[in-house]
Amino acid sequence: MFGDSALDTSSIGVIMQGRVTRMSKPDHEDNSLVGTYRRFGEDGPVYQVLVIKSNDKAEVEFPESGDRIDLAVDSVRRDPVAI
Repeated sequence: MFGDSALDTSSIGVIMQGRVTRMSKPDHEDNSLVGTYRRFGEDGPVYQVLVIKSNDKAEVEFPESGDRIDLAVDSVRRDPVAI
């Protein structure tokens, strides 16, 4: 399909309802957050970082409930590591 031409992987395209949406490729340094356990503030609930979706969104899971939400990567970086 692509032949010998180079494929540009600087962005990832997602097709939703007939439209193509471009998401930036996550920064390599943000991938080190995946698998870490953090908490909201000093006494907040613990969550695990599952995947970095883009440069500004991470999917996290709360182990106690199994609930998953998207958080801003900047917020994840600022939250303390859970011990």
